[in-house]
Amino acid sequence: MHGSVSQDWIVSIEIPIFKDGHPFRGLAVIMRAGGFLSLLREREIPRNWLVGIIDGQGRFIARVPQGTTEVGQLASEGWRALKDQTGMFEYPSLEGNALIAASAHPSVGSWTVGVAVKKTELQAAAWNTVRWAAILGACLSVASLLLAGVLGRQITHPIDKLRQSFADTSFEPAKLIESGPPEFLELQDTLYRSAVEQREASQALMELREETQAALAKSQRMEAVGQLAGGMAHDFNNLLAAISSYLDVVTLRSNDEKIHENIKGATDAIEMAARLNRRLVSFSRREGVRLEKVDLNDCVTGTFELLERTLGDQVTITLNCSPDPAPIMANPGDIDNVILNLAINARDAMPKGGLLTIETRHVTLDLDAAARIPNARAGDFVKLTVSDTGHGMTPEVLARAMEPFFTTKDHGEGTGLGLASVYATIQQAGGFVAVDSVVGKGTTVQMYFPKVDAGSEFPATVSTGQAPLGNGQRILLVEDNDKVREATVSRLESLGYAVLPTRTGSQAIELLESGEPVDLVFSDIVLPGKMTGYDVAEWVRSKKPDLKLVLTSGYSKMPLAMSAAVREIRLLAKPYTREQLAHALREALHS
Repeated sequence: MHGSVSQDWIVSIEIPIFKDGHPFRGLAVIMRAGGFLSLLREREIPRNWLVGIIDGQGRFIARVPQGTTEVGQLASEGWRALKDQTGMFEYPSLEGNALIAASAHPSVGSWTVGVAVKKTELQAAAWNTVRWAAILGACLSVASLLLAGVLGRQITHPIDKLRQSFADTSFEPAKLIESGPPEFLELQDTLYRSAVEQREASQALMELREETQAALAKSQRMEAVGQLAGGMAHDFNNLLAAISSYLDVVTLRSNDEKIHENIKGATDAIEMAARLNRRLVSFSRREGVRLEKVDLNDCVTGTFELLERTLGDQVTITLNCSPDPAPIMANPGDIDNVILNLAINARDAMPKGGLLTIETRHVTLDLDAAARIPNARAGDFVKLTVSDTGHGMTPEVLARAMEPFFTTKDHGEGTGLGLASVYATIQQAGGFVAVDSVVGKGTTVQMYFPKVDAGSEFPATVSTGQAPLGNGQRILLVEDNDKVREATVSRLESLGYAVLPTRTGSQAIELLESGEPVDLVFSDIVLPGKMTGYDVAEWVRSKKPDLKLVLTSGYSKMPLAMSAAVREIRLLAKPYTREQLAHALREALHS
């Protein structure tokens, strides 16, 4: 930048021209410095902005607004210090004002172009913006609160109505909102349906609770009846045992055939009474799941007399038992209950009478046959079939026949547990059930029990003359009933045994501890005091393991033995015959 004679500043831009790598000409462009002011003013620079151009020495070429600054005047010290840098900077102006400036360099030359704004003006503009933003935010907040209040009232009012409608479930639910947003109407419909369902469920629950309480009361009464029947059975069996023992004495002391015939009739009556007593007690109590080897044919024939009395004359009963023994593992009382339940169902299905057929047979199922029966498997089975000629069941009823508490009978006439208990009993025995029914033709229930080896579990009945006699062995008898104890002593002595009678378990233990020689302990299970026959057997097993044992009981629900070894001891159920007692003693003494 140069000054002329008239002190008018000009700007000279000189560019060398090279030839063969050497400068031989020069090109210069010269213009007045005021021309740059015209260029800057034409850019419509905002008011209060400072725009300037300085050369490599820090002197002004042009400045807008011009003010007191002249071309060629040195720029402020702060700008001169930063003239070679590009970016945003802060420094004081020539007038002493703090500036926020941006500097840039052209691609050619050492000039610097700067744009600056007073810092105070930027701060004022920023605070002004913040102030208006705060005012606007406050206005928006107030408007939002007012709008929220209006919307809240529009929302809470119908919600209060819904709460009032469905808060109290003791009253019939109602729809109080007739018009409004579709979301609230839909919510009201949902709550209404839920309230109706809850009310219906509550009513059903109340009915179920009443039925459950009635069933519990009935179950408790049945439990009491079962306990009473068990106690009565114990006493009744003891009486039968005493009568049987006294009849044995009369038989042995008399040679009169007519007397023997009368005694035989009395003995048969005793056996029939004992069998009937066991049947009745098994129906009145809850059996456990203790399984034993039984002949299914004996179970069927044993219930015949009871079925005849229960079903009446209108139902004809036909038994078709297998000619061969039908050994299974089951609880005899449970099998009796199965037959009785199915027979009662058949009777109810034949109100005008009909035919009830009970059949046992041996069957073998292969894989194909087992696949056609639900829950079946291949193997050898004993099949018990109970069929009737009643009204039958529809497919819908048949599908639910085994469900607990399901019944088609009127309220109070059936519990819905008959077929369910049948199903549970067969399952406990390891078998399965198939039911077939046709409306108008009748129902057939087929129960499959796994067949077991009969072995020697079903010996033939022996005659009086075949009772094996003892040879003076000493028998410790433990029996609390005086009549039964006296009669049993006579029966044992007639069989050739020496008898040491005691009344309680503690007396028996005292005698054994005294060293008195004993060959076998024959004890009732239910005894007075704290010791049972099982306790006596436990003591013998631990203290005198070589001593033989036979247990007996007339009780229908005996207490459980403490150990499996004691539970395996031979048990005679009262009343027993002289021959049964003789064989039990012989087997125990020679085992």
